[in-house]
Amino acid sequence: MYKQYSSEDAQKLSRLYDKYRYIMQREAYNILYDTGEAEDAVQQAFFKISKCLDRIQEDNPAMTCNFLKVVTRNVAKDIYKKKLYLNAEEDAAEFIDDSKVHITRGVSSMVISKDSTERIVKAILGLPDIYRDVLLLEKVYGYSRERTMKILNANYETVKKRLTRAKAKLLEVLREEGLDDGRENGRRDSK
Repeated sequence: MYKQYSSEDAQKLSRLYDKYRYIMQREAYNILYDTGEAEDAVQQAFFKISKCLDRIQEDNPAMTCNFLKVVTRNVAKDIYKKKLYLNAEEDAAEFIDDSKVHITRGVSSMVISKDSTERIVKAILGLPDIYRDVLLLEKVYGYSRERTMKILNANYETVKKRLTRAKAKLLEVLREEGLDDGRENGRRDSK
């Protein structure tokens, strides 16, 4: 079940924490942009690190620091994604209820019937992860391309291609659902 730690292991973990916690917090903060969540990420990272403490060589600080940064970034990304998906449906619905859908360049805003909103949100959340993430980050949450690149750990061209493909897939799904660019076929609601 739980690993028993010797006093040497506890001291090693304490030394690592004292030496690297601020570097790790900075790494987490660069992803989460929240001090409290960054601190939580560091704590979770140390929990993970405690499981492989015997593989960390304190006599190689550069390698140790890089390893701790990678663990922290991955934990922070997991926290961010969990937060993103917990609120995604609610936030996507609010975004769509504003009657402004920025899905395609050709159609900058459309009026959407209330009963279509749920189907559009389901379509967004039903996209494959790599497309859903970029669409939620840039189009629902309004993050900049640079911040999206940092969160997804992807370069500019990759994010751009994923967003283009996400929009195409979303429109395809909406058409299959009987929605034409966010409006039900045969009905044109207007305000």
